[in-house]
Amino acid sequence: HINNTPWEKLPIDKKYYFFEKKNFGDPDLYNSFFAVDEILNQNVSGIKSGRDNFVLGISNKELEDRFNLFIQLKDLDLVKETFQIEDGADFNVEKVKAKFKKVNKENIKPFAHKPFDNKYIYFDSLFVDRDRKAVIKNMYEGDNYSLIIKKKTFDKNYNSCFCSDKIADINFLGGQSYVFPLWIYESNEGLFGASKKSNITPAFEKMLEKQYKQKELTEPIFYYIYAILYSNKYRTAFAELLQIDYPKIPFTKDYKLFQQIAEIGKSLTELHLLTSKELSKPIVKFNGKGNNKVTEITLKEDNLYINETQYFSGVTKQIWEFEVGKNHPVQRFIKSNKDKELNLNQTIEFCKICTSVSLTFQKQNEIDNEYENIIASLIEKE
Repeated sequence: HINNTPWEKLPIDKKYYFFEKKNFGDPDLYNSFFAVDEILNQNVSGIKSGRDNFVLGISNKELEDRFNLFIQLKDLDLVKETFQIEDGADFNVEKVKAKFKKVNKENIKPFAHKPFDNKYIYFDSLFVDRDRKAVIKNMYEGDNYSLIIKKKTFDKNYNSCFCSDKIADINFLGGQSYVFPLWIYESNEGLFGASKKSNITPAFEKMLEKQYKQKELTEPIFYYIYAILYSNKYRTAFAELLQIDYPKIPFTKDYKLFQQIAEIGKSLTELHLLTSKELSKPIVKFNGKGNNKVTEITLKEDNLYINETQYFSGVTKQIWEFEVGKNHPVQRFIKSNKDKELNLNQTIEFCKICTSVSLTFQKQNEIDNEYENIIASLIEKE
């Protein structure tokens, strides 16, 4: 009965107006950290194509052939049926066909679809609903990294964080994903191509330069942030606070400790981009004879079987269940190839992904070993 209900008065949070009780651990400590969107200046949500099956492909050639065929076919109904595309609010097949006369190879760009799942995209505003070009162009006008995070999550265990060196999808992390480039490219007109500037807020970078008595901290700051976001102790301590807004990052006063954490963040970044030298000796290996066809997926005693005779050794339950945002990248790779034959490059890539995940756990432990030292020596906001 409502009269017998043990009511509890909730404090009003005038910023978020929660209608439930929250366990925020130590909000005063967390709010003394620096928010990611205060540190990195420009950001934008990932791009939304509106027709992934049409604009995405696994190779340059596939997209080139597909868009040449789009030009060649005359019958509109046949075009719609062939490419599984429909007219929409901002997309009219007849009008697009009238405008689109030639495939521009420059528009075929590498594309980060999901963590560890890269494709190519035909990146043209004729075909892409929301191209976010003002910020996203920084990911192809020169070498760059981006931090990809969510602003809000409902995950009990924070894991909505990854990196990329490509254009990224709006649902990269499963749900609206925001892209924070490291570098901003200013113009492509000059003799030497585009010039770049740091996307770190100038006041924040100057504050750290003064604290550490060091210059050129742009990349170390990025790597440091990435490492902190992978600390399990940090994720556990502020689990509910990490659900409600962009994460806030504790910065240590100790330059040597900052350097140490940034180095781990750099190695994590390279592992997640599959560019790390540590992946040259994968701990996961492909074994057995057969046709490489993925028919039966079974994890048994750290062996991941793809059929009766072939398996990947060294795939632990922890690797298999690794999660980023709403994605299980190891599971996704194998399940998306069900009833297909894996080629040599795919088996090598899968071994690298699993090794990257395994080494991620090691790096997380290294960060956690220093976590208390970070919290004990915090830079305070002025």
